[in-house]
Amino acid sequence: MPILTEGVQVPNLKRFLYLGEQVVEDAPPESGSESPFAVFALARVGSGGYAATTRPADRGQAGKIGLPGGKLDPGEDPLEAVLRECEEEGWSVRISNREPIQKLMVDGKMVWWYQADPNPRVLTQYKEKHRIVPVVVSKDAVLTSGYGNERLPL
Repeated sequence: MPILTEGVQVPNLKRFLYLGEQVVEDAPPESGSESPFAVFALARVGSGGYAATTRPADRGQAGKIGLPGGKLDPGEDPLEAVLRECEEEGWSVRISNREPIQKLMVDGKMVWWYQADPNPRVLTQYKEKHRIVPVVVSKDAVLTSGYGNERLPL
């Protein structure tokens, strides 16, 4: 283990910020136990597509796509959050495995992805209908959509 001044030991030294005498890690945690800031669902549709959504124009993201999901509400369980967010964005998904398939730091925030069961249902009535449209996209479209999706195990 590398040792910093005053005998402070830091395992697996990466990049750190020094705030007075406090050492703050600025790299992904090793354990993956940190609660996520946002959660997303990865769902296969048909023989090569993936459930996605158009991104809202009112946030400067017109013309872009993303996976269904979003931020957790205060006190919300990550699995509850991903199901709620998908439904708000026009997808009814089922998630059989409670363990995320991916946990990454994205723009300094922890993000989790869950594998949804194949062929989710598109909803006709949903909360974000005026801003977001559910779409089916290719693997390449998912991998080039940003926000950490390029590192998903597809």
